[in-house]
Amino acid sequence: MWSLKMSDFKSEIPTSCYRGGRSPFLFSAVLLSTLLVGVRVASSGFANGWGITSVNTESGRHGLVAIDTNQFLGIALNFDGSIVTFGGIPYGGIELPAPNANFIGIAAGFTHGLGLRADGSIVAWGIAPGGIFDDFYFGQTTLPNPNSGFTSIDAGPWHNLALKADGSIVAWGRSAEGQTNVPSPNTDFISVAGGELHSLGLKADGSIVAWGDNFYGVLDVPEPNTGFVAVSAGWYHNLGLKTDGSIVGWGRNVEAQTDIPYPNYDFIAVSAGRFHSLGLKADGSIVVWGADHWGETEIPVPNTGYIAISAGSFQSLGLQCWPGLYGDITPVGNLDGVVDLDDLLLLLSGFADLEAFPESDFAPCGGDGITDLTDLLEILEAFAGTPSSCPDPC
Repeated sequence: MWSLKMSDFKSEIPTSCYRGGRSPFLFSAVLLSTLLVGVRVASSGFANGWGITSVNTESGRHGLVAIDTNQFLGIALNFDGSIVTFGGIPYGGIELPAPNANFIGIAAGFTHGLGLRADGSIVAWGIAPGGIFDDFYFGQTTLPNPNSGFTSIDAGPWHNLALKADGSIVAWGRSAEGQTNVPSPNTDFISVAGGELHSLGLKADGSIVAWGDNFYGVLDVPEPNTGFVAVSAGWYHNLGLKTDGSIVGWGRNVEAQTDIPYPNYDFIAVSAGRFHSLGLKADGSIVVWGADHWGETEIPVPNTGYIAISAGSFQSLGLQCWPGLYGDITPVGNLDGVVDLDDLLLLLSGFADLEAFPESDFAPCGGDGITDLTDLLEILEAFAGTPSSCPDPC
């Protein structure tokens, strides 16, 4: 497989996010391994959402390790391997099949969701044939056979892409524009990205392969087509991350979604939405550009400590690491950077009222839907700064 020297890629993050001996180079390794084996990240945190779809704080927003969003659906992966869905789409995609466990990757489509299990199989849910929205069904929830050996997944609005351990790509769903017809040779891929009517594959040699509909020139990868370490496909535009931390954008640019803001360096992740774009900086801040129809470019303050990003149609999601203060864990009006009696009172109130304070259910590592003595112990340990069961959040 293609490898990249750590010295070729800048990825420093704040010390508050790699406490306990984590190094910036480890973060680089994690980022590169993400390209190869799915979308999980090493750190856990909580999701912030802005734009037309906000994060539902009652759906287990703590202890998250990955996020994804497309049209209106949002999907988050918990540290314990379970999946949380949120958003308000009318076409399905919220309810996933049981058992909700052992997931290592996620992907959100327009009307459906995908989950990658640790055993290499894929689970799909959402729109199905014969339903009231049958016009939106293109086979995207009908899984390929054999359903095994997969290492990463991505979803366009109407089709899916899955990477095999041997470097080949399997694609299914809508294919009227050729977006599921993977070009030959179907080998040596390390990452996939699904747009609306097109697809992208990142090769082990750092080049990008594009196929499907060439609307707005989305298939015309800019030269030199080398040195890419990550790709993201929006509805009508694409973003590619280079080894030097710069971003290349191409395709539709009516809303300036491919005009990378200056300075174009020190990026460690990219995400292309419908009419806007996101870039994650090495210092944990997010840069956003393009259209702002529903507030999708209005990043909440503070814009710090982010470890993952995802751009949807009219919304954005960011996975934010905990600020390093175990007792200050109540975003309901009190994430103020100070551990004090206000935090303890809120946590104890949360233990008594799960509906009002979902933060009380964070044991083990993301919540199990029940408030019990295990949670109370975690609460008291968190306030004391000596947690024992959950991992280092940042």
